[in-house]
Amino acid sequence: QIHFYRLYYIISKNSIGDKMKYTIIIDEQEKLPYSFSSPNISTKRLSLKTGDYTIEGHEGAFSLERKSLDDYTNSLLLERFYKELERLKAFQFKAVIVEGSLEQIRRREYSASIPSEEVLVRTSEIMIKYGIPVIFCGDRQHAIHLVEILTETYLNSLKVKKNVRKPRRTMQNKEDIL
Repeated sequence: QIHFYRLYYIISKNSIGDKMKYTIIIDEQEKLPYSFSSPNISTKRLSLKTGDYTIEGHEGAFSLERKSLDDYTNSLLLERFYKELERLKAFQFKAVIVEGSLEQIRRREYSASIPSEEVLVRTSEIMIKYGIPVIFCGDRQHAIHLVEILTETYLNSLKVKKNVRKPRRTMQNKEDIL
C-alpha cells in the first residue's frame, strides 16, 4: 500500500507541470472531511449521491469513496455498501480509499466481526466484480495526499487527451483515401 502511494507521488511529481486550480466537492454527509494542503485546491460541500469526493465539473466521471478501516470492514457486511458500489462502477474513474493497511487487516485491528481472510476475499470481489480499485493508504494523511494526487493526475490526463492530435494524411498514404 505504501509502494502504491509512492508510485503516485513519483508520477505526480514528474507528469504534472503547470498546476491548475480546481475544486474538490466533498459530500456534505462526510463527518471528517479532508483538508487539502495544496493552494491550488479549493473545496465545496454538496450532497453527492455516490462517493464522498469528486471534482467540480467532473461529477459524473470521477468519484472516490473514503472509508476508515473500521468503517470499511463494517461496510463489507452491509447491503447498502454494495448498492453504493453498483452506482460507483459507472464512473470513468472510481476508487475506494481506505485509511488503513493490509497489515492492520492481517492483525485484525478493526472492530467488525468479519475475519481478516473474508475482508481480503470481499476486497478482491470489489476489485474484480465491480472493477473498483480499493486502495489501502495506511493512514489518513497518506489518504489525503493520495486524493490530491489522484485528482490532479485525472485532470492532467484530460489535458493530455485534448492535446493529442490525429496524424495528418500525407501523399504517401493517398491510396488509403481513394
